[in-house]
Amino acid sequence: MLQVAVIDDGINAGKLLHPDRLVKDFIVDGCQSIVRERKHNDPFLTLHGTTCARIIELYQPSVEFISLCIFDQKDLTTDCSRLVTALTWCKQMQIPLIHMSVGTRKFDDYDQVRNIIAGMIANGQVMVAAGSNAGDYTMPAGMGGILGVAADRFMTGQAFSYKAFCKGIQVEASAIHKLINKDGTFEITTLANSYAAPVLTAAVCRILKDIREEERCFLKVFQTLFPKIRYSAFRPDFIENAVVLNLSKTRLEKEHFFFSGMEIMIEDMETDIVIRDGRKKCFVFLPGQDETKNMEILSFLEKEQNRFIGILYCGRARREFLERIKDCILWCEQDCGIYKQPEQTEIVEQDCPIVLVKAKDWSGGDLAWKLEKKFGEQGYQCIAVSTHRYSYLYGFEYIPDEIGIEKMMCYLKTMYRPDIVIVWECEMGDMSQERDVYCIRVENNYRGFGKSKYFIADEVEAVYRDIVEYFS
Repeated sequence: MLQVAVIDDGINAGKLLHPDRLVKDFIVDGCQSIVRERKHNDPFLTLHGTTCARIIELYQPSVEFISLCIFDQKDLTTDCSRLVTALTWCKQMQIPLIHMSVGTRKFDDYDQVRNIIAGMIANGQVMVAAGSNAGDYTMPAGMGGILGVAADRFMTGQAFSYKAFCKGIQVEASAIHKLINKDGTFEITTLANSYAAPVLTAAVCRILKDIREEERCFLKVFQTLFPKIRYSAFRPDFIENAVVLNLSKTRLEKEHFFFSGMEIMIEDMETDIVIRDGRKKCFVFLPGQDETKNMEILSFLEKEQNRFIGILYCGRARREFLERIKDCILWCEQDCGIYKQPEQTEIVEQDCPIVLVKAKDWSGGDLAWKLEKKFGEQGYQCIAVSTHRYSYLYGFEYIPDEIGIEKMMCYLKTMYRPDIVIVWECEMGDMSQERDVYCIRVENNYRGFGKSKYFIADEVEAVYRDIVEYFS
């Protein structure tokens, strides 16, 4: 039988139709960051995780459960480190399918969640995660390479369908289920994303059972679920352990890539570094001016695509290339989340402070990157965006040139609801003339901050304090 890890508040085996199907029962100890076996006196806080398991069991009886409890409070709050510990255990144990009706919306958690998730995707592990009931951007549900699920109030039973939501969620499913108790009575679940996600987990179970273990992967599952849909992530979160081919002559700040990777030369393309060391990698390609060479690389990627986990094409890929890449996850600039935002039918009133870093080189990117980390450490929901080409390689939310200021801010507010936005700007008009922003100009050795202030020592700390004071 296929094993499914349920990361939640635990599974009460006595509530299952087949109690013996709970084969492992663990608690993630937050104090010691370890996974330990549940003791007889460890309480079940709620029946949340149990209900999720019962829904999976209802639609896919032949499944074995591994329970990983990451909560110790009845309000089902926890810290991200426990989620990461549970995922790390699943990665080490090579659990094929992981169900999570849990998540985080703290931007400061992104790096540690993304890192472990990308590694699991590379392992061929499949993850199903429920989105936030409040409709907020949630990790890991909204991340690339994850089957994120939201409830549809009109669906019942085991119904589900594809629908690209603005927050990265790409599946809607029924949350209304009739669960039979052992005494013959039954109960109806409530409308919640938590109870929609198990429907998809059950569907994935059926698919994985028919796929050879060595061929299991996220993309194959997605293509089986939605054969007419090309999968595209909102962000290239899934990229990790990458080789980078840069024909663009753009200087890259490799130490600031959001992923681990190494730069290669064009003559390395068919060497052990890229395709013959037995371990699948991701491929990051920055095309150059020579179209003949670009086409050679694209032909190579088409031919060898099954050797890669994912491809990040730094530019707008041609339609024929998009159609031919079927064996690995592909992200290119036309997949940017901002392009998938539905047209606003009402004005988004929420406002938030904007810090504008005007610079044409990495000195501005470095400052924006550091400020984002600083605000995150202080508990702010801070997101860094940029109009600079290839800024997505450094973890920035990329804003293409043709996107106006108002649409950008509308997208950020709708998608992320941030407390503050750091914009590393190249050429996007003069935003500082249109709204109240804290403007930083970085040119060579010059640093002009706010009202023409100048900082040198402990620059980030000083600027951070000044920004807080400016908007207070």
